[in-house]
Amino acid sequence: MIRSVKIVAIIAGLLLLVVIALPLLAKLLISPEQIRARVLPLAEQALGRQVELGAIDIRLFSGIQLQDLRIKEQDGQTDFVRAKEASLRYRLWPLLQLRLEVDEIRLVEPQIRLQRLADGRFNFSDLLTAPASAKDPASTGQAAPPTTTTDSGATPTIPLNLNIAKLQLQDAELLWFDAAVNPTAPLQYRIDQVQLSASDIDLTRPFPFEFHARLGGAPLQLNGKVDLMRQQISLRLQLDQFDVLPLRPYLQDQLPGQLNALRLSLELQAEGSPDQLHSSGSLRLDPLSLRLAAEAPLTFDNSTLTLRYALGFDRPGQRLQLEQAEIDFNGIVASASGQIEALNRQPRLDLQVQLASLDLRQALKALPQELAQQLTTVDPAGSLSLQAQISGTANQGARLLQQARIELRQVQANVGSLRPSLSGPVQIQGDRLSAAELLLQAGSNQARIALQGENLFGKPIRLQQKISSERFDVDALLAASATPAQVAGQQPTPTGKAPAKVAEELGPFDLPLQLDGQVQITEALYKGLTIRDFELRYRLLDNQLTIENLTGQTLGGSFSQQGRVDLRRKGLAYQTKATLQGLQADPLVSALLPAAAGTLFGQLDLTLDLNGQGTLSDSLRQNLSGNGSIKLADGRLSGNQLTRDLAAFLQLDELRELVFKQFDGRMQLDRGRVKIDSVFDSSRLRMKPQGQVGLDGSLDLTLGASLAPELMQKLDRKGSFSRLLTGADGWGQLPLKLSGSYSAPRFALDSRALGQQAGQQLQQQLLQKLLPTQPSETTATASDATAPAAENPPPAEQQPANLLDQAVRGLFQRQ
Repeated sequence: MIRSVKIVAIIAGLLLLVVIALPLLAKLLISPEQIRARVLPLAEQALGRQVELGAIDIRLFSGIQLQDLRIKEQDGQTDFVRAKEASLRYRLWPLLQLRLEVDEIRLVEPQIRLQRLADGRFNFSDLLTAPASAKDPASTGQAAPPTTTTDSGATPTIPLNLNIAKLQLQDAELLWFDAAVNPTAPLQYRIDQVQLSASDIDLTRPFPFEFHARLGGAPLQLNGKVDLMRQQISLRLQLDQFDVLPLRPYLQDQLPGQLNALRLSLELQAEGSPDQLHSSGSLRLDPLSLRLAAEAPLTFDNSTLTLRYALGFDRPGQRLQLEQAEIDFNGIVASASGQIEALNRQPRLDLQVQLASLDLRQALKALPQELAQQLTTVDPAGSLSLQAQISGTANQGARLLQQARIELRQVQANVGSLRPSLSGPVQIQGDRLSAAELLLQAGSNQARIALQGENLFGKPIRLQQKISSERFDVDALLAASATPAQVAGQQPTPTGKAPAKVAEELGPFDLPLQLDGQVQITEALYKGLTIRDFELRYRLLDNQLTIENLTGQTLGGSFSQQGRVDLRRKGLAYQTKATLQGLQADPLVSALLPAAAGTLFGQLDLTLDLNGQGTLSDSLRQNLSGNGSIKLADGRLSGNQLTRDLAAFLQLDELRELVFKQFDGRMQLDRGRVKIDSVFDSSRLRMKPQGQVGLDGSLDLTLGASLAPELMQKLDRKGSFSRLLTGADGWGQLPLKLSGSYSAPRFALDSRALGQQAGQQLQQQLLQKLLPTQPSETTATASDATAPAAENPPPAEQQPANLLDQAVRGLFQRQ
């Protein structure tokens, strides 16, 4: 019994001792005086800043509470860091064992003020380098703060267990001032309402945390778990409608133009360690307004860009594994997967890229408004898809494309009044291209296109092309390419008052292309003509386009052409050889020269060999040269201006329509003039036209005409002169000249040729017969021999050739 009482008394005494000793022990180990005397000087010495501290409350069971903590700027006036309250709660039992284990750390309304000065320095630059006083207090000439020593002379320390049960940051604020951007009006930015909480913080196991803030008014949430020992993290981040525009000064140098609006939203997850990290989520830019700085500015207005991704990062292997990446720009969706290696050297890519069913009308809305407006009249439609493999180092550029497949589905656009479409697959393998089954649809026209390409990423690109069709209406395509004014036969009406641009010659061209092509059309329609078995073979090599062969059959005959165009010269340089064989002239003339329809008939053969340079009309006329021949058999001339004016000049209506057996001629073209030497043979009129015809329509020809006997008799009803102009075959030779132009020809007698033909004596007899009004003129018949000389000879200035010309003209007018 006595022993039990003693035990109870001992326990009671110990409890009393504890109750009395604990406050004394706490005051001894952690007291306000110790903090002010030891901690503040050390903090000021380490920071080189003035540190202020308000009330310090140390309680045995509640811990330590600091009020109004302030760290000043270097000027000692402005607060660099401040906190309304800082609390540290510790656990009692470890404290009795002279260990401080933190149960809770809490900061209330802390504020950090960061500033960049006009000269580029920061208000914390001095803190990045430890002051000399922190390394060696003696270097400052100041005495070291006093220390408490034990009997052994060692400085006592308070061991700290880093297990923290709870960490809280309440209503924190970060202020940013940047005078380097604008010294007179420094940029200001604010991150406020910062809330941070973490629990069960331990070096040996993961602990959770939550972080909330507002970035310029945009809510930011971050939560997850951290394992400090294993350096692993698992987090989730959300940011909603963060306005990037206030930070534009920091982005301007990296942007390709002027940023007018940008809001960023993030939602992502990440887990792993710095060596192995996996992340997934989405990034959204909405709205995005950007004006690209280019020669022709392009504006993205209120656009939306969304990125959805899932990736893994291997830092030791410097590899990024892209499990999924999907980009959605204004409804245009593209995706990619694969990996990127050697991130710390020359990155190597191995990616699969896909563009699934792109609607071209939807894509038009995604383009900058300047481009969209230009394409509005074209109205592209249809869809296409793309699958591609990209492999190689980042510096390879276009050669990264290893293979691709593009599928075109009714890709169409307005071309004049037509809306052609293109469908089919296009394959790319390395630097080779293949498209064997492309289908071109243009109205009722269909054509199949086969295309092969090599050296796509080098110079020159080599292409082989073949176009084939069963039936193709070329007229519909030409009508579609004409403007409404051209269709109506009008000149386009100029708009505005800007002066007309001076026309310039085409070329020279330097095309990095080598092309071999072939066009085969079973039946083609051109200018109303049906052309069968049309074939064209051409080649572009070293910027010279060669028409190796162009052939076809039409109008009962055939045609062929070869030629070459040198694209390397200004105004181009060209040569061609063309042949027409056995073509019916009337439908050909009607097709090519509608105004002359129904005027020329017969079977036409034509050869031309031409050379020239220039693409403007003046230079074309000056530089075009060549030669050729023409033959028209079993023909007829009717209803054209030439025959009408010839019939009127000779007063022979029979010449309004000329049926001829053959017309043969040779031509030589030089400096815009065509020299002609030809033979015309009809049942009523024979001619040997010689002279020049201008490309501008001018005429300068001697016709060497001969009239059939019945026409000669009708021309000379009195028999006054026909015997002098009639040959042995009974045809009357009547030299004529033709001048003027195609549209306004002028016929005249060739007096010199006429005089040479009749001879001086016969010419005098003819003058006497045709000029009865002169006193010396006598009448003669066909049987008369020589007419007597005139009593009053004509004046000397009246030459015989001129008088003969006037006489014959007078005869034509009298009859």
